[in-house]
Amino acid sequence: MPDGKLGEIRDRATPFLRANDYSAGLYTADLGVAQVAAAAHGVALTGVPAAARSARGGDPTGGIVIAIIVVIAIAASLFGGRGRRGGGGGGGVGSFFAGGAAR
Repeated sequence: MPDGKLGEIRDRATPFLRANDYSAGLYTADLGVAQVAAAAHGVALTGVPAAARSARGGDPTGGIVIAIIVVIAIAASLFGGRGRRGGGGGGGVGSFFAGGAAR
């Protein structure tokens, strides 16, 4: 995803996050990522309500870290699964209880 698009999404979500309206901030970020992904793949989003408008402007640096983390997590979930097939896995608590740590 281009940096310019991420910056636009961040700028739209930040006022909500700064006002502690995390629901609207995260929804705005999610919607922005979904719109960019839909445009990149030539599909239209339908039935999606528009993001709320902030009554407050302000400096876009307040919630940048949270917005960037949210956008990266969403982008990773949308595009991160490509090319991962077969085998692997393992680790974690389940393998410890199943005897994986006894070797």
